[in-house]
Amino acid sequence: MNLSDGSVTRDTTAKSSIRQVQGESKRFQQDHTLTYDVKLGGGHSLTAVGGITTLYNSGSVVDVSARDNALLIPDDPNYWYLPIITDPL
Repeated sequence: MNLSDGSVTRDTTAKSSIRQVQGESKRFQQDHTLTYDVKLGGGHSLTAVGGITTLYNSGSVVDVSARDNALLIPDDPNYWYLPIITDPL
């Protein structure tokens, strides 16, 4: 493909290709515990432990690929991108 002289020609022996990969991951964990000790009569004691754990996982991946010799990809870096549209919900 030759775009440098203003004309668009297509080389059918060459393969055009576009690829984009993006990844994102988030993880956190919260642990909350409470211990209660009480001494009872006669030398006895009681210990109680309670707690809660919160675990949050999130992930996102975008993988775009195109390969076709009919694609006209200009020889200009301003056109070498794929827009990523995210859902606001």
